Amino acid sequence: MIPTPALSLVSRVFLLMVGFSNVTAEYTSKKYFCEKCFYTTNDRSNMKRHQRTHSQERPYSCDICGKSFTRKGYLDFHVMDKHIQELIHLKN
Repeated sequence: MIPTPALSLVSRVFLLMVGFSNVTAEYTSKKYFCEKCFYTTNDRSNMKRHQRTHSQERPYSCDICGKSFTRKGYLDFHVMDKHIQELIHLKN
């Protein structure tokens, strides 16, 4: 995660050469950009979350089956989709 005010000249020329002229203005206005793909954002936490897509980090794990996820929302959906019956039985 590298904060940057703008793309380097080489990067801008490359984007123009491959037909991304409309992308350069949006890309250069972003504060953080991913070193592994073209993802950009102004929010540090979004960048941190995005970088998990390039790593094996899965900090949220299911207490029932142990499956892990990159986002809490994905874990919540998994629990409701796969373990709803078990949750109902635990409440009764």
